[in-house]
This record gives sequence, C-alpha cells and structure tokens, in this order.
Amino acid sequence: MRRPRNFVPRAWIVGLVLALVCVGWRDWSCARRVDFVSHTDSEQAQIDPASPTGYRGGRRWLIVPERNDRTYELIAGTQ
Repeated sequence: MRRPRNFVPRAWIVGLVLALVCVGWRDWSCARRVDFVSHTDSEQAQIDPASPTGYRGGRRWLIVPERNDRTYELIAGTQ
C-alpha cells in the first residue's frame, strides 16, 4: 500500500499552522497578563510632582520582570 503523494506537504502545512496558533496564543496570553498586572492598584497611583518618586506618598509603581533588590536600590538612588 502506497501513501498518497500529497500527504507529506499537507502534514507540513498542518504542523506550521499549529505552531503559529500556539505562538499566537502564548503572545496573546502574555499580553493579557502584562495588561492585568499593569493595572493592578493603578487607581492608587496618584501623581505628586513634589515627591521624589513622582507619586503620592513616595511610592513606586514600577513592574520589574525579575525581582532584583539591587535594581530597586539603583532606582531609589537615581530618584
């Protein structure tokens, strides 16, 4: 029994489409997560020009992807 000749090219197309769907779904879910985290407690972020951080109460509203305490120290020192 011989395989049809059109099976192999169709298999590549199906695999490519599946890979594109997976990458698109991952990017979409990451973008939704960033949007959600960025708007968490954003109503409390009130701008204060007199504050060294730029926000009322000296608070900082920066989302850092990896927790690195040295980075926070550098940001505070710069401000």
